[in-house]
Amino acid sequence: MFYANESDIPVRFRRLTRIVGMLSKVDGVRHELVDEIKSQIARGEYLTEDKLNEAIAKYQDRISELQADVSNRRTQDLISIGGSVLGSILFGLATPTEAAAVGALGSMVLAAAYRALTWPRLQEAVYLTARTSAMVCFLFVGSWTFSSVFSYLGGEGLVKEFVLGLNLNPILFLIIAQCIIFLLGWPLEWSEIIIIFVPIFLPLLPHFHVDPMMFGILVALNLQTSFLTPPMAMSAYYLKGIAPPYVQLWTIFKGCFPFLGMVFVTMIMVYVFPQMMFWLPNLIYGR
Repeated sequence: MFYANESDIPVRFRRLTRIVGMLSKVDGVRHELVDEIKSQIARGEYLTEDKLNEAIAKYQDRISELQADVSNRRTQDLISIGGSVLGSILFGLATPTEAAAVGALGSMVLAAAYRALTWPRLQEAVYLTARTSAMVCFLFVGSWTFSSVFSYLGGEGLVKEFVLGLNLNPILFLIIAQCIIFLLGWPLEWSEIIIIFVPIFLPLLPHFHVDPMMFGILVALNLQTSFLTPPMAMSAYYLKGIAPPYVQLWTIFKGCFPFLGMVFVTMIMVYVFPQMMFWLPNLIYGR
């Protein structure tokens, strides 16, 4: 059989074969569809230039549609897990610890639905959970020891006297405290900052007439920057792990800078308009 532009056929054939391979890797594609495409290629039905172009365009569009469907479905699944965790807390159905168990159960159900729940993966998840829990427990032990020794030696009194001797107003105190926490977020994880360093500031709150709830919200917002600023920018490293090779780490860091600005603006708004903190709880619980 004679084919138009016969020298170009192998290139297009290989391209179509690669597209079929991509189709077989996209979730939601039926095996029957892939087998049908392969059989049509084997029979030579697409070995004309017009049919090759038609098949390539058809299945490329199909890949884009399927990938969009899969992305939407996975986004909905993630939203459902987050909604179940936060919803169980907001509506008083579970404590934060119990809500974490709800999230773990939802993740297992989704893994089973995607046929990804295997014994080795379950073992790995249990191992990583145990390792993280052990690390947090040792942090609590270390922080309790540090706090006890620090208080016994009069460290809290020294810090309090030093800060009070600076004659700071509440705004300057909050700025200095948040700057210290921000700088600590570069080399340290959020858990160490909360357990070890935040308790040093707590005895000073009554003197500066700072609401502990507002201070806690400011600290929580400030700690979000520890996930976005190097060298411990875990969110950037997670994204780098799944990003294409041509995406540089510095490019990811530059993409984080606008979100850092959003965090700082939000902290300012929380201080200027503290009623923002209680709007949602008041709306839900009517208090």
